[in-house]
Amino acid sequence: MPLAFVGPTYNLRSRTADVQRTIGMFPVPMEPGNSKSPWVFKDVPGKVVWATLSGAARGARNVNGRLFAVFGATLYEVDSTGSATVRGTLAGAVGFVGMTSNTTQLVVSDSSRLYVLMLADNTFTAFDYPGTGRVDYINQYIPFRYRDSQQFGRTSLGDATQIDSLDFASAE
Repeated sequence: MPLAFVGPTYNLRSRTADVQRTIGMFPVPMEPGNSKSPWVFKDVPGKVVWATLSGAARGARNVNGRLFAVFGATLYEVDSTGSATVRGTLAGAVGFVGMTSNTTQLVVSDSSRLYVLMLADNTFTAFDYPGTGRVDYINQYIPFRYRDSQQFGRTSLGDATQIDSLDFASAE
């Protein structure tokens, strides 16, 4: 005879004996004869509206406790209460954006332009650059891959607004 067991939420002192907990779930009866157990656990919807931003979500990044998100063509900063402040506008409103940061700047790339937000004073600058949407951060440099090539380049040390056209290498 099968046991009508669904399982409680509990923790034992020994992590090797028990490491599971049932949180945010509720028991739901199954149809008779269709299951090994008469009950199953279902998730409780736990989502709440925290912030409302307009446009399609394109990318987000946490920089030292500051949350930045690109929705549509707008770069927002969202504070801990969910209030959004517009920090800049991008040229396009669709597609993935690459986001990274160094110690003083947030960098956003949409494959045709590079957008730099100065974290100290929230100055927003946009300029054309030869890279793709993917950007990263290594030792105060922002490396990027050149469009339609096997080359990659980087910005100046600590300043993503400066790119030397002779600073590139090829993937071998």
